[in-house]
Amino acid sequence: MHSLVDLSLTQNTLTGSIPSEIGFMKNLRTLNLSKNSLSSRVPDTVANLLLMERLLLFDNENLSGNFPMASSLCQRRDFNGGWLNFFWADCKSLGCECCTKVSRPNNFI
Repeated sequence: MHSLVDLSLTQNTLTGSIPSEIGFMKNLRTLNLSKNSLSSRVPDTVANLLLMERLLLFDNENLSGNFPMASSLCQRRDFNGGWLNFFWADCKSLGCECCTKVSRPNNFI
């Protein structure tokens, strides 16, 4: 799965935590885990996904804690450079300074 570019598992009634192995998918550009029942905190290995352009974690209200790459995530928000274009999460439960700076995308659900 090292060559996987887009992973969308939205609305799959997934439970439990996000596996830390997700950080080994170095070519991942889109990770959509929205509309599930994931819990725990986002693994620190998500910070290894340097090519990430779209990260959607919304409607997983049991995700909690501080987002592992919050400061670097906000710094990587370069809409012209192809970096992280969309970040959408449940900001009430997931601590991240980007939650107040990144608006919900209108065309990506």
